[in-house]
Amino acid sequence: MSSILKKSASNIARNWITTIPTILVIAIVLLLFHRLLLAHLQANEALKGIQQKFSITVYLKDDADPFAVGNVIAALEERSDVVAPVIYTSKEEAWKTMSKAFSLDNDLLQKYKFSLPASITITPTDPQNTASIEAYLDTNAGQLLRDPLTTGAKQKNITNQMIEFINNVKESTLKTIVLFIILFLFGGALLISSTIHLAISSRHKEIAIMKLVGASYSKIILPFVIEGILLGILAFLLYAGLVLLMPSQFSALITKPSLNAFLFECVAVIVLSGLSSYLTTVFHIRKKTFI
Repeated sequence: MSSILKKSASNIARNWITTIPTILVIAIVLLLFHRLLLAHLQANEALKGIQQKFSITVYLKDDADPFAVGNVIAALEERSDVVAPVIYTSKEEAWKTMSKAFSLDNDLLQKYKFSLPASITITPTDPQNTASIEAYLDTNAGQLLRDPLTTGAKQKNITNQMIEFINNVKESTLKTIVLFIILFLFGGALLISSTIHLAISSRHKEIAIMKLVGASYSKIILPFVIEGILLGILAFLLYAGLVLLMPSQFSALITKPSLNAFLFECVAVIVLSGLSSYLTTVFHIRKKTFI
C-alpha cells in the first residue's frame, strides 16, 4: 500500500502543471461553498430565533371571568402546537410595564382613567400554526376577548407577513445552497476527472504493458484512485489554510454550525475525489486503445 501511495504522490508531483491549478480551483470553490453553507446555517439559526420569539397576543374584556380565562390558558398549554407556558398579563402588570417603558405618570393615568386590558400571550411551536390557534380562540374564547374581530384581523395580517417572510428566507437560502452543491459536485468532479485523464494518458504505454502481463484491474486502477483522493485532500488542506488566514472566517470556524459545515466539506471532497477518479479510471482503462 505504501508503494502505491508513493507512486500516486509521484504522479501528482510529475504532473504539477495540471494538478496545482486543480488543487487551487477546488480550494477556492470550497472556500466559497463554506461561506455560503455557513450563511445558510446561520440563517436557519436566526429563523429559529424568530420563530421562538413570535407570539400571539389577545386582549381580554374587563369583565372576563377569571375562572374561564384560566381554563382557556390550561387548554392552550395542553395543545401540541403551543409552547408552554401561556403568559397571562393583568391590567396592573400591563400598566407597570407601560409606565417603565415610557416613564408615564401614574397620577396622570389615574386622573384620566387610562387602562390597558388584561391579555394572554401565546407562542406557537411554528408561526404556521397560528391559524389553528386563532380558530380555537374564536370558538372557545370568543366571549372573553375584547373586539375579537378587529384584534383577529390585525393579528392575522401581522402573522401572514411574518410567515411569508420566514418562508421566503427559507426557500431562497435552500435553493441557493442546493444550486451551489450541484455546481460544486459537477465542477469538482470535472476538474478531478480531467486531471486523472491526463495522468492516464501520460502513462498510456505503462498501462498497456500491465494489461498484457495480466495485471488485475484493481492494481491498475488503485494508484489513480488514490491520486484523485490525494488531490482532494491537498485541496481541502489548502482551503483550510485559507480559512485560518482569514480572521473573520477563523472566528466563525469555532462555532458549532461552522464546524459541522467544515466536517461535511471534508467528507464530501474526499468522497467526490475518490468516486470521480474511480469512474474516470475505469472508463479509460477499459477502452480498446489500452489493449
